[in-house]
Amino acid sequence: MAFIRPEEIEEYIIPWLQKVQEQSNREEDEPDKEDDARPPKKTKRARKPTGPDGAVTMRIPDALDDKIHLYNAMLQLGLSKLVQLPLIDAIVMQMYKTKLNACHLATLEHTVGRFYSRGVAVLDPVLCHFIGTYPRRTLQDRRNVRPPPESEIESSDDTNKPSEQPPEEALDADNQSGEEPPATAPVPEIESNFDFKNSERKYLGYHDQPAGREKPYDEDKFILPPELPVIGHSIKHWSGVRKNGSTAAAHNGFPLNIGKYKKFIRRNATDAIDVNDYFEEETNRLAGHSDYEDNGPGEGDL
Repeated sequence: MAFIRPEEIEEYIIPWLQKVQEQSNREEDEPDKEDDARPPKKTKRARKPTGPDGAVTMRIPDALDDKIHLYNAMLQLGLSKLVQLPLIDAIVMQMYKTKLNACHLATLEHTVGRFYSRGVAVLDPVLCHFIGTYPRRTLQDRRNVRPPPESEIESSDDTNKPSEQPPEEALDADNQSGEEPPATAPVPEIESNFDFKNSERKYLGYHDQPAGREKPYDEDKFILPPELPVIGHSIKHWSGVRKNGSTAAAHNGFPLNIGKYKKFIRRNATDAIDVNDYFEEETNRLAGHSDYEDNGPGEGDL
């Protein structure tokens, strides 16, 4: 179940709903001169709570974790996509400019990630742009994923917080997420009482854990899922980053449309596709930003 906290609902969504209600009341009280001659049943027009002119806009918090929590509340409350878009643009750009260990990935996992845990998570625009730009990050950034100890960046939702700090990670990029594996941990004696805190579990990558069985099965292993399973699963299957850290297979096509995408049109079944006969999909939330055009992810001023 996706975590949701009340602060964003009380401080942002409820005041916005009150403004929408006030504007709706004013518009109903004002006479519509254009439709005065029409019958009463045709004078009432369908109005949207917000529009391209931004008549009623919702405030956006400054902190990235607050933005993530507000976006999660919008998703779970089913607010209109027109209301979500300004916040989506702000989150996508801020995460693009921020180092991985400061992106509040635990908060993103516990909220938006869990909301999409039974679906295709990369179809969400925020997760799509994060996973799509992940291969462009430097190897050093991809290795340094876990927030520093005793940092407020680790999580802001009070869920799944371990009582002990995770072990330090060693210098080894031979894993799916590029994350450095932790120091060797003791093998559990009793498999049924397996303790994830004492394992070599990684933040975003999968890891082969020794099963700790006796001979002749002493080499048996099992796969440990990442601590952030939804984001880690999406990185493994969609980002194109290989197990050895190579980004040669990364791409920007659907569903990771974080670059310009041309959809070619075939007029009929017999005609060849013309190189100039296409249209561009308008789904890239980073297009047009100088930080995206000139800098790689994690290289912003945040």
